[in-house]
Formats: sequence, C-alpha cells, structure tokens
Amino acid sequence: MTTVLQLSDPHLLADPTARLRGVPTAETLAKVLALAEQRAVQIDAIVLTGDLAHDEQAATYERLHEAMGPHAPRCWPLPGNHDDRHGLRSAFTNVQGSGDERVQFCVDVGRWRLIGLDSQIPGQNPGRLGSEQLSWLVDALARRPERPTVLFVHHPPVPTGHTWLDAMGLLDADALADVLRDAPTVRAICHGHIHCEFEGRLAGVPVWGAPSTAFQFPARADLGDFDLRPPGARLLHLHDNTVHTEILRLPRLEYVPVPRTA
Repeated sequence: MTTVLQLSDPHLLADPTARLRGVPTAETLAKVLALAEQRAVQIDAIVLTGDLAHDEQAATYERLHEAMGPHAPRCWPLPGNHDDRHGLRSAFTNVQGSGDERVQFCVDVGRWRLIGLDSQIPGQNPGRLGSEQLSWLVDALARRPERPTVLFVHHPPVPTGHTWLDAMGLLDADALADVLRDAPTVRAICHGHIHCEFEGRLAGVPVWGAPSTAFQFPARADLGDFDLRPPGARLLHLHDNTVHTEILRLPRLEYVPVPRTA
C-alpha cells in the first residue's frame, strides 16, 4: 500500500508566530502533520494543494519547506490563488520549470501516479487550467496508461454548494471532464480551496475536497463565516487499484477563527 498525505490551505505567514484570523497557522500546520505521522504507518508522499503562503513572501515558502522536515524531498506543492510561483519554486527545488510558468508535476509513487495541476490565475480568485496544461495532462496520462492515477489541483472542479466559493471555482472544469472521459485510470481528484471536506464527481471520477490545516469554512454560505471543527488533512491509502481515503482532524479546536468584520 502507498500512503499519500494531502495538506491544504495552511495560509502561512513569514512570521511563524503570526496569526491569521486569530489562528497561528504555522502551529496548526505542525500539529496536523504530527497527527498524520502518528496515524499513518508511513507517508510516501505529501501533496500541498495551494494557498500555502498567505503573504506570498519567499521567506514563508522557506518556512513551509522547513516545516515538512524529513518529508520535504517527497513534498509536491501546488499554488492556490494566494500563492507566488516564484517563491514556491525557490523553496521547493523539486518543482520543475522557472519563473511564472505553471507549477505542475507527474510522479510515480509505488505503482501509482500522482499528477498535480496548476489552476492559478495570477491576481484572481477563480482558477483555470488552460488548453496548454490540459494537453500536457493528456500526454502525461498516455505515457503510462497502465498506472492508476490521482489528480491534485487547488480549485474545486465541481460545485460544492457554497455560493461564494463556487463563484471562484475551476472555470474550465468542463474541459477537464472531457479529458477524464478518455482517462479510465484516473481514480480520484483531490482539491483544496474550500477549507472543508467534500465529496462529488466529475465525469464519473470521485472528487474530494480537504480540510484546511488552519481554519475551516462551512459547507454553505448561510452557515456563517467559519465551521468550528478543528484543522485537518486528508490521507489517501492507495492499494493495487483502489483508493481508501480518510479525514484526519486535531482532537479539539484550540483557536476560534475571527470573522473579517470583527
């Protein structure tokens, strides 16, 4: 079995003691990672699905890399709408490309393939993959057609039911769906952005959203600014040809998020 940890939306700041909406995001990330290390027999890879540095500072990405400790060489980061590709690349040297090129990856872990897609539109909240990256995805899937695959992306490719979050989802999800209809080896799509566990489907493929390692959003906008569940993450247990997934959460909420209007 191969185990992959998805950490999403930590919203770190350059000052490790700083708080965002009342939450010390560096501290909660460290505690979620420690929980995953306790629960999993081994962690073969970590995928970071965006909104990694809230302040987009190079120093923040360096702190994130340091926070991953011995897992850092097996960490695969993706940018969210709050991220800076230059800073991300400077800290994670396993990320290919340069400058403001899309951050994407295709790696084999055990007998599985993990593919990361960059949905960032610089300066905007919604996401888009674009025709060039979708063509790259088609080629990547065709190169190893025998390998079961999990896709990772920041923006959700299906509506989640949260009105203002859905307004800044993946704008070209229909084009991704077209690719998936000809890609039977894709077993799941894992995304971030919504700070909430979620299950849906795109072209018959399971779509799973992950909690934030910082603060949580509710399933619907009418439920308020925050969901008062503790920070968490998603674990993926990849068997011969199937995926078992579970949500991990800290045992209690230690920091109550502060609404923007407070």
